Amino acid sequence: MSRTKKKKAALFSGMSVMKKFVFLDFLLLLAIAAVSAVLVATVMSVTAKKYKQIEKTVVSSTEQMTTLGIESAVSIAKNIYTNEPVYDFLNRKYNSSSDYFEAYYPLQQNTALSTADTNIVKKCTIYTSTPTIVTGGTMRMLSEATDEEWYKDIKKYNKPTILSIDSDDHQMMLVRRLDYTALDTGESYLVLILNNAFIEDFANALDFDGQFYVMSGSDLIYSSDENVKSVSDVAITPEFQCITHNYYSVDIDFYSYSNRSGFIAFMRENLLLIPCLAAVLIIALLSGLIMAKGIIRRIKPIITEFGETGSIKDLKKGSSGTDEIGKLLDICADMSERLALKGDEFIESSNSLLQKSSDYNSLFATAMRLDAELTAANKMPCLKADTDEEEIPLADETELVKKTAEKHGAEYSCKGVSNENWMIPAYSLTLIADDFFSNFSGESAAVSVSDEAAEITFTSSVIPRSSETLKLHAIFEDANVSSEYSFDRSNRFNPYIRIRHCLGSRVDMIINEKDNFTVTFRIKKAPVKQQ
Repeated sequence: MSRTKKKKAALFSGMSVMKKFVFLDFLLLLAIAAVSAVLVATVMSVTAKKYKQIEKTVVSSTEQMTTLGIESAVSIAKNIYTNEPVYDFLNRKYNSSSDYFEAYYPLQQNTALSTADTNIVKKCTIYTSTPTIVTGGTMRMLSEATDEEWYKDIKKYNKPTILSIDSDDHQMMLVRRLDYTALDTGESYLVLILNNAFIEDFANALDFDGQFYVMSGSDLIYSSDENVKSVSDVAITPEFQCITHNYYSVDIDFYSYSNRSGFIAFMRENLLLIPCLAAVLIIALLSGLIMAKGIIRRIKPIITEFGETGSIKDLKKGSSGTDEIGKLLDICADMSERLALKGDEFIESSNSLLQKSSDYNSLFATAMRLDAELTAANKMPCLKADTDEEEIPLADETELVKKTAEKHGAEYSCKGVSNENWMIPAYSLTLIADDFFSNFSGESAAVSVSDEAAEITFTSSVIPRSSETLKLHAIFEDANVSSEYSFDRSNRFNPYIRIRHCLGSRVDMIINEKDNFTVTFRIKKAPVKQQ
């Protein structure tokens, strides 16, 4: 008859955890000075790392706040940049002051302009070449700004958006060229003067004990020292933590260095107590060691099992003592059983959800393809792709584009298309070609393929209304517009939404309205799917 060996309860296993810690606290209060002396080297090392971490935190958090502020200003500028009433106002020539103010006062109520002034943006100004603009409010003549640093910077970098810093008052200015719609009256620029206070308020709230500077070249944007007024007053040493971030052609540097003091004084005050408290420390350590070994003996097998198997199946309730640790281990045993059951249920639910998601994506892709095929069959019965797959080779699709051009009497040219297995959504370019020839008086289509991308350009000598091109811009710039595909065939923009939905970031659209009206689709090549 087998016997089960009864485990001995560890020393102090019957004592509550509260009583154990009261006993230890009494001993540790006597030995705290000695312990602090023994830990001097460790504390010094930790303190040095702490200062480094604080310095890194200060520069990285302020850099992130600056990034957030500038990007908020960029978002505000984008809202104004895409605001059509602004372009309508700038594109007019006014015959009198009354005519001008009749248009200007309603513009002041424009949501994009009225919400521009925030705690990030101090002032919003539009500089324009429109000759009949009256200077005042948010409007300025561009001729007044030709000597301004921001104007020289945007001409120098030739970018649509730049960040410029005024060397006189060190204010950051976000400048964006207003060319969303072509202006007959000349150039116009949006200038947002950023409020440096959002950086100053955030940096001051960190309550950093040390030197902290934010600068860009010779411009000092922020200093934690009120006596430092310019970059020439700052002495940067190798001990400084530094992050440099480029914001729209401007490098902004963030430097920090903590005042490393205080610990030496602590050491001097407590160093003499070490010899007196050494004996007490030994007693405290021995007592803690005995109790610690008793706890380790009970929990080490559990830790080992969990590390090897990820569970604690061998832990049985009632076998680990009656103190708080024993009760806690009993709870762990119960939780382990419950978690194992819940884990099985979670895996089953997760597998079911993944399968449903896969089925939905497959059905949605098939539905879009069938919708495109039916639309193509209704408009051009003679066209038919030689496959029932959602995607077909680019070479096959360009053949359908060629037939569509011939149907509309338009010219067609093709260069670089081969029979390699470069797949795109079936009927995507074909339906776009039919829409362009039908609604934009299209006259020609050209296909050019390189190793990395394909360009399909449609050309018309008739410049359409701006509302038409704005809708196309919206599809390819705003993800929300193209997130849902419409199965109503009366929606003539479905082909554009579909190619944007299917190809995502692989497809770009470029519209040119200078001489002729051209729409170019640039499709990046995707890796070939393995069969």
